[in-house]
Amino acid sequence: MSKFMMLIRNEGDGMANLTEQERGEHMQAWGAYMGGLGEKLLDGLPFSPAGSVVTSGGVNDGKHSEGGVNVGGYLVVEAGDLQEAIELSKACPALENKTSSIEVRECLNM
Repeated sequence: MSKFMMLIRNEGDGMANLTEQERGEHMQAWGAYMGGLGEKLLDGLPFSPAGSVVTSGGVNDGKHSEGGVNVGGYLVVEAGDLQEAIELSKACPALENKTSSIEVRECLNM
């Protein structure tokens, strides 16, 4: 088994346009998704909307990336291979927002 990181990317704040009831339903979907991953889920947290990008040219405060796409959080899962990790990501509630995507990358041992 290998570790895979899922970087959850989105444009803007997908929760901002939801009603209180929709937010609650979305958070319940997240709880069910993460609970369904069981022992495959090793770690995962959302990120604060505040942050900076540091490059050799300086610090870009506020805007996290080009084009307004931000990394909203991450999950680390254990899977047999990349295809299994991709399949696990397909059920992620973040994908309910049509402007969201999940980058799945294997974590290499050093």
